[in-house]
Amino acid sequence: MNKSRPTRVGFLTNMYTPYKEAMFREIAKLVDLKVYYCAERESDRDWEVKFSGTYNYELLPGKTWNFGKRKLHYNPTIASRITADNIDVMIVGEWCNPTVIMLPFWLRWKEMPRLLWSGSTPLEKSVARFFTYPLKRQIVAQYQGFITYTQRAANYLESLGAPREYITVAPVTVDTDFFSAQRERLLQEPGRVAIRTDLGLDADDIVVVFVGQMIRRKGVDLLIEAIAALGKKRVVALLAGSGLEQESFEELAERRGVAHRIRFLGQCSQEDLARLYVAADVFTLPSRQEPSGNVINEAMTMGLPVVISDRVGCDCVAHGETGFVFEGENVSAYTRALKAITENTERYRVMGVAAREDLMSKFSIQIEANEFTKAVGALLSRLGHSFHPKAQINSCLNPEVQDR
Repeated sequence: MNKSRPTRVGFLTNMYTPYKEAMFREIAKLVDLKVYYCAERESDRDWEVKFSGTYNYELLPGKTWNFGKRKLHYNPTIASRITADNIDVMIVGEWCNPTVIMLPFWLRWKEMPRLLWSGSTPLEKSVARFFTYPLKRQIVAQYQGFITYTQRAANYLESLGAPREYITVAPVTVDTDFFSAQRERLLQEPGRVAIRTDLGLDADDIVVVFVGQMIRRKGVDLLIEAIAALGKKRVVALLAGSGLEQESFEELAERRGVAHRIRFLGQCSQEDLARLYVAADVFTLPSRQEPSGNVINEAMTMGLPVVISDRVGCDCVAHGETGFVFEGENVSAYTRALKAITENTERYRVMGVAAREDLMSKFSIQIEANEFTKAVGALLSRLGHSFHPKAQINSCLNPEVQDR
């Protein structure tokens, strides 16, 4: 380790995503960060690729194969790039493609300190997971430390052989600074009433907002069924996102007689999402499977209570305090949760205030970056290496969240 410069951390991830921009920006304030992307985007992602320029990154040359939902990246230059960049510690995201599967074996051979970043949870059931279990155990065995999105993700890594004392929970989140600032700006000008009017909403509409891909896994059909079961004309659902199954969801809304209360808005920018959150009363994510759900963090930062399924692996929702967690795929339970939060306007306003306060105090983007950096420092210390951050690391995850 070079003691004359800050510790140089490499970070390999599959592709650009908006929430990673803020995370990398904050980590780069604390260490000398270099991010390697296997690909700029994947075929089923419609968001705009807009690098912030606040951290050092490289798009690796390589090949991507598309097998339905599986996107396999192969980037043969990654090893030479890590060597040329004099990386001290390497963080590798997940195990979902050839590049990230092969790299930890090379890192171990080179005796480079290495951490696995993972969001996978025990909630993700599939035939493929059963057959890849032995390989995942082998991959986990190559790492010396681990960083996870959530407590459930930590539990899953432990089941694969990761020592619990080497696992750090860095609560995955979004650009809380951006959404908090957007909230304050939009509430002042043009204001919530003007935004709702611009969206064609009536003054007494209770607005439920959903953000995600238009695919079955996200539970869009469950939301439509729950809106139909509510039978309340005042409840309107705004759905932001795109996907191959949108047409079938639109047909379902027609059949259930609620097409006039279900609005499909397509892919939205972060600025547009901020407007939706200000206009809304409740956020929902009824996914059948979800590692964490970063949009939940966005909504809570904007002051919305949330209704999510128990198949979402996030740690940030306190049932009955900041929102409701219902039994996944149970439309009746989902409907009851939505009814409980939409029939009492004072209740959802109080929950929204609590959601914002809780999110900002325990799951800010600064806390996530600090936990990442502390994991790097802990690994280097355990291996007998020195650690030289660029700035003081002074935030920590609330102990209550660690125990949840």
